[in-house]
Amino acid sequence: MNKTIVSRIVAVAAVLVAIVAVTESGLTLAQTEQAEKPGAQAYSPSRLDWLATNLSAYYRKSMAADGYSIDYLPVGEEDAILILVRAYPQADAQAMQKDILAAHKLVTITAHSYGWDGWVKVKDKMEKQQFPQR
Repeated sequence: MNKTIVSRIVAVAAVLVAIVAVTESGLTLAQTEQAEKPGAQAYSPSRLDWLATNLSAYYRKSMAADGYSIDYLPVGEEDAILILVRAYPQADAQAMQKDILAAHKLVTITAHSYGWDGWVKVKDKMEKQQFPQR
């Protein structure tokens, strides 16, 4: 082989080694910086946390509209989703009961969609709210 071709091959190889070294050190630096940020730390929710988060994201009911709210909370030690209902005295009890029954069905349907309906339990709890005193 010609000396010129060999020297060019050696030069290209040296450049490639340098690129790989810089890239690897850059990735290591980026990974280190990312690991130092609390928001970048890995987190794996439990199945129950995941289910409660999805139910809350899609089906949570705000108190503003009808005087009562519906939230979905995980109860890990019981493998249950707690439907927490908070209501002011003027809330329509009949409409609220319909929404609570619907919430039970939503939990069951959503758990079934993940294949988790065999172990998820559904509970509900009512908390009566008072208007703030001035």
